[in-house]
Amino acid sequence: MASRENHSSASGACEVGRLAKERPALEKIGSRIQLEQQLQTERLSEGRLQVESEDVIPTLETLTKCYTNFDGVSDRDLHFWLPQSNDALANNYSRLISDFATSGKMPNRILLIWRSDLDSPTILGDVLIRHLKAGIGVAVVIYDELPSQLQRLATEGKLHFGLWVTVKSKLSPCFSHLGEVQKGNCSYHLQE
Repeated sequence: MASRENHSSASGACEVGRLAKERPALEKIGSRIQLEQQLQTERLSEGRLQVESEDVIPTLETLTKCYTNFDGVSDRDLHFWLPQSNDALANNYSRLISDFATSGKMPNRILLIWRSDLDSPTILGDVLIRHLKAGIGVAVVIYDELPSQLQRLATEGKLHFGLWVTVKSKLSPCFSHLGEVQKGNCSYHLQE
């Protein structure tokens, strides 16, 4: 297996080298793609997975089939979870997690919200009811009440993640940094 990976890496490097001579712009693009693949492979070897927004639903479909528990943190995006959302990604994501719950598995979510979200109790209430009706455990944490170190991580976009496990776990507001996350991406940490 390792020799196939080395051969694949070597042939990829040769291809990028050929492109460098023929088309410098393509060589730069190819190098960037190879770097991203290498970073993703390293993340996978550590049990981490970072997914671009267009790959979230297919990846989530696979994860819901392979794991028994999902603990997620949603970082200050309360409107994403509204039941009447017109966002296809939000609706598909919610449907998959709801199906996960009805199959006897355990999803939980921590909603990290702004204090001002409390001024719109209807929105917060609708989001909480949607989660509870779907069988999703939910907790609310106010951003202002986080320790400063966690506020810094949230500002850097690093508190929006999911933790997938194959054993029973309890929801706890355990915010550990599990990988780099950028706007529009999801980061998952996988545990056996």
